[in-house]
Amino acid sequence: MSNRFKIASVGDISLGDEYLRYGLGVRAKIEKHSVDYIFAAVADLLSHHDIVFGNLEGVLSAHNYVTKKLSSFVMRGKPQYAKGLKAAGFTVLSLANNHIMQHGRQAVFETRTALQNYGIHTCGLIDEGDIRLSVAGKGVCVGFLAYNNHPQQHFVDAPMYKKFSLQQAYNDIQRAKKDTDLVVVSLHWGDEFCPWPSDAQQIIAHKLIDSGADIILGHHPHVVQGVEVYRNGLICYSLGNFVFDLTWQPETTESFVLSVEYNIPRRKWSHNVIPIRINENFQPAPLHGLERTRALEHMASLSRALRRDGKVCTQRAQEAYETLVRKNTKLERRRSHLYWLSHVHRFPLPIIAQYLRDMVTRRWRKFAAGKGVRIPVLMYHEVTPDATKPVPYSPYAVSLSTFAAHMEYLHHNHYEPLSLEDLQKLECLEDGKLDKARKYVLITFDDGYLGNYKFAYPVLRQSGIKAILFVITDRIGTRNYLDWQQLREMSENGFEVLSHTLSHRDLELLPENTVREELGRSKQILEQTLGKAVDFVSYPQGSYNRQIESIAREVGYRGSFNSDVGFFNPRKRPFSIKRILIMQNHDLECFKKILQRDAFLWTRLKCKSYIKKTLRGLLGIELYGRIWLYFFKSHQTGFENEHPVSVHRESISAGPRSSS
Repeated sequence: MSNRFKIASVGDISLGDEYLRYGLGVRAKIEKHSVDYIFAAVADLLSHHDIVFGNLEGVLSAHNYVTKKLSSFVMRGKPQYAKGLKAAGFTVLSLANNHIMQHGRQAVFETRTALQNYGIHTCGLIDEGDIRLSVAGKGVCVGFLAYNNHPQQHFVDAPMYKKFSLQQAYNDIQRAKKDTDLVVVSLHWGDEFCPWPSDAQQIIAHKLIDSGADIILGHHPHVVQGVEVYRNGLICYSLGNFVFDLTWQPETTESFVLSVEYNIPRRKWSHNVIPIRINENFQPAPLHGLERTRALEHMASLSRALRRDGKVCTQRAQEAYETLVRKNTKLERRRSHLYWLSHVHRFPLPIIAQYLRDMVTRRWRKFAAGKGVRIPVLMYHEVTPDATKPVPYSPYAVSLSTFAAHMEYLHHNHYEPLSLEDLQKLECLEDGKLDKARKYVLITFDDGYLGNYKFAYPVLRQSGIKAILFVITDRIGTRNYLDWQQLREMSENGFEVLSHTLSHRDLELLPENTVREELGRSKQILEQTLGKAVDFVSYPQGSYNRQIESIAREVGYRGSFNSDVGFFNPRKRPFSIKRILIMQNHDLECFKKILQRDAFLWTRLKCKSYIKKTLRGLLGIELYGRIWLYFFKSHQTGFENEHPVSVHRESISAGPRSSS
């Protein structure tokens, strides 16, 4: 019995034609030749490995296929292509990516069945456990985990793949470590066409290695990124493309095979990078001579560029990274347009008509998204009984009768309350099925006051209205705040319980490590106690900047809510969701004007919001808070969208604390 075994890992594999390659892409080449033809140049290389892993981007299914319909054809291979994948040496394929559900759930099932019929294991789907492969004749077992960390795209059903959560990945890794010799984690993540990972990605990768993962394999950017040896683990941030037809972008044709050799007695691994290039026939082929040397030098430079300090990036560095992503995306878009124009004469007329229709539709939807599609996100704090006097120094407690009138108005005027799961579906609608005739709304509660359970919760249940509750985890179970039993009940009956940080401090005033603790620890406590993913956070006082957003991404949040006045646009960043603060003096008539976008009211709101932001910037956060608190105590009126400091209800001497 040999005391070593080898794993080969490759990048994205698409056996269908890409959107702009109708009849001219990988599938067309396979139909002309065969799947074996595509892998002919690398089959021998892969055959020298015990396990071969890749990311299958797209389905192998004829389900719902409509002849000469562009959207039905793209990113789709045939079930019999699985035989060619097996012949090429593949043993495990990840299905956790943003294209796998593009043609529906049944197509995913058929893809998995086709692969399994040829002895190829799949990983990354919710309904399948961790994949454990015993290497024949070697006496070792390798565990494979796969997650998609890319926003939901191309479909509106509940995803079948495993969405990435740092806590879930940690639990899965710990479980896999018990009965495997090596744990491999595949992540579909990062930004397309960017040659470097973000700092947040690096920190996540380091945490996964610290949790017990041995190898991390990245997919999705379509270009190669650096390889890092961190402690006892190996991190490949992006393997690039392996079989793909994005050849108008030269960078997407450069790739490599990551070959890992594991020494069984010593329980140690070594790795080798084998450069390849996708040729004009979409065949991955190893490089030789000077081309190989240059490719290895390029990989070495990308690896040297990775950060080594393990710290989250500064705001300036994050902005530079985002600028690079936008630049590369625009460059790819220009190149793809030039490719289409130079090949348009080769497409059938019905397909050209569909391309033009799609182009006009996208332009119109982009215009409409910027002009008309808006979802109101209502921000409440506490609902109090009518018989009780208003909370001292707080215009943010709404009476029960007022709140009930608000909810009755929404119900009778056919507003559709959304959950965050619904919201994420709307965000991903690239095909644009937002119906302007329908009226959507999100209802949120900040802080986690007890009154929301006693008074708001019964009204919402009776009306069948969904709501979102942002709680301060350190205050759970304290006086006038919800306890865990109440939160569990609300979580099981329509409320989504999410993070309002650990202790509700102004994040802009805190050092990076404390911000990370406020965001990450709160998420971890809620997920462990309630057993549900916590993907969104509400910033205390609406206080945030790009650096705080970067930390939120790092700890695993998919989006955030602030206190800026405005409606939510599903096409824009989920890390800057605006809301409408509902206050004590917002009776039904005022509530109607808010939802109907009364010009005078909204001008007033916007002006006050702008003035407060300007003063906050000029005076500084602390001085602005003291001044605000002075006038707040004196007048207790106003029509503000946020309050930087409020007084804790139990003791005015406890110091300034925000309730938004």
